[in-house]
Amino acid sequence: MAVAAGKLAKALPKNSALLLCDMQEKFRPMISYYPQIIQTSARLLQAAKMLEMPVVVTEQYPEGKYK
Repeated sequence: MAVAAGKLAKALPKNSALLLCDMQEKFRPMISYYPQIIQTSARLLQAAKMLEMPVVVTEQYPEGKYK
């Protein structure tokens, strides 16, 4: 977001993106409210698609998931 004269600009689909970072099932036992986080993330993903916003999904160490 751009900052002008100490105010935040509006978040608009044309200048926004959704970032989903490291949403791995193996973290379920260590994260409070994991099911709610996944449900909310899915809703945000659906909204981003409807608004044609870019979506970035990352995974910290994808090579390690099959070992």
